[in-house]
Amino acid sequence: MKHWCSAMIGAGFFIMIVLGPSVSIAQPIVGSWQVGESAGLQTYTFRSDGTYTYIGALHVSRDVQATKEEDGIYQTSGDRLVISRQRGTFSTRSKNSALEPEMRVYRWRVGNTQMGLALQLIWPSGEAETFYKR
Repeated sequence: MKHWCSAMIGAGFFIMIVLGPSVSIAQPIVGSWQVGESAGLQTYTFRSDGTYTYIGALHVSRDVQATKEEDGIYQTSGDRLVISRQRGTFSTRSKNSALEPEMRVYRWRVGNTQMGLALQLIWPSGEAETFYKR
């Protein structure tokens, strides 16, 4: 089974990427990675079959709470990570919304830090977020 994804890359230009069939991926990204504290926590779980889940939770106060959950497929090539959301939800205390399929492209790397094994996701803007192996 092949999965097709498209992404807008600028002023009306789109690219189409074919993510191949699910294959076993034996690489350092496989596993669960987490960043945050009790008020805001994000977790990616990348599986060896090329699928992933993401859960993000924000709990600022009793009145301000939100969660984002998604799953889909991913593929790496060198330092490039393509994440393709297949389905997801964004929920607050008063509303649940379905998330449309979406493709995101990051640069990524895994390495040892003083806090343990870390996954760094780098957006095209150069901003980065570091997740730690669970």
